[in-house]
Amino acid sequence: MSSAFRFAYRLRLLPQRHHVFIFHRVVAERDPLMRLLPTVAEFAQQLERIRAAFTVIPLADSLDRQPDGTPTASITFDDGYRDNHELVLPLLQRLQLHATFFIATAFTDGDLMWNDWLTEAVRQHASGELDLTQVGLGKTLLSDDIEQRRSVLGPLRQKLKYLPAPARMAVVAQLRSLVPEPPRLMMNASELNAMQAAGMTLGGHTHDHHVLATLTTDEARWQIQHNRQRLTELLGSAPTLFAYPNGKPGQDYRREHVELVREAGYRAAWTTEHGAWNGRSDCFQIPRFTPWRWDGLGFARQLAEISFKTPQLLPA
Repeated sequence: MSSAFRFAYRLRLLPQRHHVFIFHRVVAERDPLMRLLPTVAEFAQQLERIRAAFTVIPLADSLDRQPDGTPTASITFDDGYRDNHELVLPLLQRLQLHATFFIATAFTDGDLMWNDWLTEAVRQHASGELDLTQVGLGKTLLSDDIEQRRSVLGPLRQKLKYLPAPARMAVVAQLRSLVPEPPRLMMNASELNAMQAAGMTLGGHTHDHHVLATLTTDEARWQIQHNRQRLTELLGSAPTLFAYPNGKPGQDYRREHVELVREAGYRAAWTTEHGAWNGRSDCFQIPRFTPWRWDGLGFARQLAEISFKTPQLLPA
């Protein structure tokens, strides 16, 4: 079915647009607490699907490319997880594919993102009461059943996502005390440099991965600029590509944040608004998507839907 999509695209039965795929993590084996994370075997199949349907090009190359009847796509990863280096990079090299990795720099020294502190607290806490009343999240009963813990994790994650930065950091401070053995989940400086040396592109994703819309203008400016400065120090060159944390237009970032990204010196920025890029709309609000079906017919149908979809982006 991927070949059918490519054929329809070349016949111009589909809009001539560039598709950008967004991923975060890949795991060696199924994580019972986070079942939607693809395993290495599953992700390898996903890459094969993408390669069969598209000519995969570096994200930066898509900015200047003119449609020529060839369906093109780019692959992106957000946040900077260690498994991107250990598991994803070997797959990309084997299949001779390029990807861009958007890095939140606060975590390159071994710290965890807020969502991972929460996940590990729920995973490692003994059965009984998880008391987060001190930070306004109440008390939650945890059992030995992993499904029950999964049902607890989702709502807690949603409560934390849009807290103001100081409140969320207070929650993280308490979660740290509940996780005696935090795993090292994020790439360090050595691994980031290895990714760049392997030919992959690294871009900005703010320093602490706070939702920009929850910050003051000065805080957002610092997050964007400090992130770019740190990446420049770590990698020896300034990144030119940026991705908004969470990335929903109007909800996670506003027009002022688009201007702050431009002001920081970036060339283009990507959202998480579903769609494919026509090469003409705002290059600081380029859409991306993650397929929710990977079977042949379902995948081809989604690609067609994404091709025709009009992304809902912020007006100029």
